[in-house]
Formats: sequence, C-alpha cells, structure tokens
Amino acid sequence: MTRAPRLFGTDGIRGEANRGILAPAPLAHLGQVIGRILRKTPQGFSEPLGRKLAGIDHRAAHGRPVPRTVLIGRDTRASGPMIESALVAGLLAENARVRLAGVCPTPVLAYLTRKWNAACGIVISASHNPAKDNGIKIISREGLKAPDAVEQEIERLVVAPPAAPLGPVGISENVHDRVSEYLEHILTQVALGLSLKGMHLVVDCANGATVELAPRILAQLGARVTPLHVSPNGHNINLRCGVLNTGPLARVVRRARADGAIVFDGDGDRVLLLDEKGHLLDGDFILALAARWMKNRGALLHDTVVSTVMANQGLEVALREEGIRLLRTAVGDRYVVQRMLEGGFVLGGEQSGHIVFLTDATTGDGIVTALRVLRICRELDIPLSHAAKTMVKYPQALVNVRVRRKPPLERIPSIAEAQERALGIVGSQGRILLRYSGTEPLARVMAEGPCHRDVRRAVSSLAATVKRCLG
Repeated sequence: MTRAPRLFGTDGIRGEANRGILAPAPLAHLGQVIGRILRKTPQGFSEPLGRKLAGIDHRAAHGRPVPRTVLIGRDTRASGPMIESALVAGLLAENARVRLAGVCPTPVLAYLTRKWNAACGIVISASHNPAKDNGIKIISREGLKAPDAVEQEIERLVVAPPAAPLGPVGISENVHDRVSEYLEHILTQVALGLSLKGMHLVVDCANGATVELAPRILAQLGARVTPLHVSPNGHNINLRCGVLNTGPLARVVRRARADGAIVFDGDGDRVLLLDEKGHLLDGDFILALAARWMKNRGALLHDTVVSTVMANQGLEVALREEGIRLLRTAVGDRYVVQRMLEGGFVLGGEQSGHIVFLTDATTGDGIVTALRVLRICRELDIPLSHAAKTMVKYPQALVNVRVRRKPPLERIPSIAEAQERALGIVGSQGRILLRYSGTEPLARVMAEGPCHRDVRRAVSSLAATVKRCLG
C-alpha cells in the first residue's frame, strides 16, 4: 500500500501561508478530517506516554475529556485568522465544539488544553519562521505533541476527496479572556515566592505571541522591564528580532546597564538569555545551570538530563563532572519529551532554547524557563554571567544550506565522502552532524571539535558539497 504524502515535520505542518495545504479550501478539508476523526474517538487524541505525567506533575491532574472539544490558539501572523477560520469551518461541519483562545503562546495553549480537558488543541504558528510562513501543531489532550499515529491518520484521510458532512453543525466560542488562567498558574505556582525587585530586564518578544504575557508577568514579579518588539502588525513577527537575531540586543543590554535580557521566538516555546555583559546563554547553558541546581536540591530525578544530538560536548562534560547523565535524542522537542516520559526524567531541552521542566509544563515554555533561571540566580545571589561558568563550550559551527529536495543523505556518495573528510579535519575528539530540517527546506551542517579553525574549515567544506549536490 502506498504511504500518504507527509504533511507533518518534526514540529507539525509548516509552509508558506495561502499555498498548498495552508490555503483556505485545503485547510477547511483538514479541519473536517480532524473533526471526522474526533467523531470516531470523541475523547480526543491521546499520547500513550501521557499517563506518566500524573506521576511527575501532581498539579496538572487530567480529568475526563469533553467530547469533540478543540481549543485553538495562534501567534500574531496576518495569516493566522484566515487559517483559523478555515479550520473552524471544517471542524464545525463535523459537529465539533471549538474554543478560540486568540493570540497565545504554544505552551499556554498546551496548558489550557490539559486543564480544560479538551479533546485536542491546535496551535497556528510557524514558530521562528518569517511572517510569510505559518503552520499547524496538533496538541494531545494531555498537552503533549500529538502522537505519530494521529498525524499519520490525518495524512491518510486528507488526500481523499472531502466527505459529505454528517449531522448537526458544531458550535464555537471565544475564550480569549480565559488565557489569564495561565497567568494565575505562573504567579501562584511556578513563580511562587520569587521576587525580581531590583532587576532590570530587557525583554524581546519577537512581535509574537508573548507580547502581552511576558512583560506583564515579569513586571508583576517586581522587575523593571524594558520591552522590545512588542508591536505586532501581522508582518513583523521574528523580523530582525527574536531568538535568531540576538546580536543587536547585546548592545541594548550594555547601553541600558540591564541585568540581562530574555529573548523569545514567535510562539513562545523557545527562549534564550543574555547576561549583563551581552553574552548569549543558549539552551546548553540553561540546562547545565538548571541541572546542577536541581541535583543539589534532590529535584533532578535519576540525575539525568535529556537533550539532542545537537547538544554541545561541553554540556556532556560539565554534567558528567557533577555526576549527571546526559541522554541524547533526535532533534525535536517532541523526541526530548518522549524520552523524558519514558524514563521518568524531569529536565530536558535543546540548544535552540526549547527547555522542558516537566514538573511545570508539558512542552517547551519560554516564560517558565526564564523564571526558572532567574529564580536560580536570585537564590544563589549570582548575576546571569555566572551561568556561563557552568560549562565550557567546545567550538561548534552550524551552516544551513537551502535544498531543492531531500533524498537520503547517506545515498549520495559525494556527500558521504565529504562527510568523512570533514570528520578527518576535526579529529577524534570532534564530530560532524548532517541532517535535514524537519520544518524548512534546509540541510543543517554542524561541526564540533577542540580547534576553532578546524571546525570552520570542516563545516565550510561539507556545506559546499551539500550545496553543490542539493542546492
């Protein structure tokens, strides 16, 4: 049997808005497909490993799902309302009950999906991608990324012609005002007892989904907040701002003599920090700092951290010196969370800034992560620059190569040979990683090793071969 074409990458459906599956008619069909599946399984999309959350997070007990209820949130892209309307039309045609949360970060939607016992959640966002792109993430009723089986069933059904709707039309309602329940959760549980009085923080919201919540939460905790990129117009999300554009922010921090900066991506599930000197603290530094702090308090279950193959070797060395094990997964926060649930681990994440504190959230949550780091600094009475001392990074270089197609890399002899040559350049203490992006038409070429010059030479050589073969 021929397998249905892939729609879902490592983080949902992603592409240019108003084209392909992200055009109005296909989106309405997609909504109808999701609604049709919920007719068969009205209790919703369940991640089998989600049952293990009860043993990890006692504060988020999950009740009986409300049949066929779908919670939808989106970021600030101009295409968001169009995509939302088309999906809602298809869902209502299948008698779904739709609750519209409006603009809200991905982790907020995941939290509310679990708290409100929805059958599933849908996030309309393309995360760190430019404004012309958009995407769709399906959230399970436990607040996790939907399992592969659900995505495969959607892919199988969406290629068939639209079916005639059955029975009555569903209902939709706006629940924008109830997003404040996440704010209450943060202030009364995650940040309980935390005071940021006396701290000056620059906050870059990337003109995305955190523009309302992040500055407000930090200010209510006592911080003096200098907000940046908090005026979304539908077209400026991630535009020269956010986690992929932190360079100019260093100058702002130093000029303002701030205690640091917090930088979000478009949908708020990723965060990076800058210390008071303007130095970047990525996900590896955050994991190293949090792991040591949690272990010293007996809170790091099984003395284990989960990250991906992209994690710097310096992180592994630093954790090993503290008696902490690092487990690696494929790239993608869904794989990190899956491994955490399998092993009963509570801390994991990615170098890119997806950090998961499983006792506080079921997915990467930029606001939760920032507050965790700030709490550690407050309790230890250290500036953010001390976080950089928790590990020494190996030199690492990453080059993204735009590709026209994605054939198996190992089947291209010239690329395999170039990869071997690159490995020879970085030596036995180095490593080479070559993979396709799961969300963009890119090949990611990474080199790591003890010598900066060799790392740059290796990554440049391999990237040039990939570009020649696939670019």
